[in-house]
Amino acid sequence: MAAVPRGGVAVAATVLRRERRFTLNAAHFAERHRGVILIALGESVVAIAMGASASNPSFKGEWLAGVVLSLVLVASLWWSYFDRQDRRVADELVAAAPEQRSRMGILGYWYAHLALISGIVLIAAGIRQLLEGHSGES
Repeated sequence: MAAVPRGGVAVAATVLRRERRFTLNAAHFAERHRGVILIALGESVVAIAMGASASNPSFKGEWLAGVVLSLVLVASLWWSYFDRQDRRVADELVAAAPEQRSRMGILGYWYAHLALISGIVLIAAGIRQLLEGHSGES
């Protein structure tokens, strides 16, 4: 019998509604997911800085504009996530009935945050490659 990928097990468990078997501390769950997003955004800044430092140190105008705009993009991502919306969603999760919290946590936090983190990582990787590749041009 073929092995089922781990991601497939998580999706199958969600489809079969197996999340009903556990209880969720909503405030803690939301806080941890906020922390993960904060770490991902911080790591994206580090990746951008590493890409910038690996480039030609002759501070060209285009390179500097690229660094500044990429940091503005990361700050915008931070602001769009942490400007009241995260608190509102966490409050909804806390206010939900206990039997609904697990489903809301899986769909609203787990899967949604996987997409958010993937997007942050891809944006940071793209910006880093752009800064590293563009710096070698004359």
